[in-house]
Amino acid sequence: MMKRLTYWLAAAFSILLTALSPESISVAVGEEKVRSATISEFRVQARYRAVRLTWEARISETEPLTFQIYRSMVRPDGEYTLVSSINGTAEVTRYEYIDKSVPVEENYFYKIEVPETKEAFGPLQARPPFSAPST
Repeated sequence: MMKRLTYWLAAAFSILLTALSPESISVAVGEEKVRSATISEFRVQARYRAVRLTWEARISETEPLTFQIYRSMVRPDGEYTLVSSINGTAEVTRYEYIDKSVPVEENYFYKIEVPETKEAFGPLQARPPFSAPST
């Protein structure tokens, strides 16, 4: 009996995963429907006196997303501060934010939160260099 139940659950789960594409998956939390964010390629790059964040996202025309960018100093599990919010639109697929308010030679950790989907991406680390690159 237990083997049959295990087999049935595994088969049902496999069919469910095959039937749903990442674009169509959504999760219901209580009465609230939560969409899956389609953020990919989230990267941070240390620049001279700045940190560049880039990411890609596919957004529905009817349900826009907000990207909240948070920064923490010292360690990835430290306290994060909101540094910017960017409204996503269906027309844009690549996003960029340059944080110019960072002193050099410090470790910074960045993450992006999407309030509409209750998801977080990161943290990723960057350390801006002390001097400008040589030419």
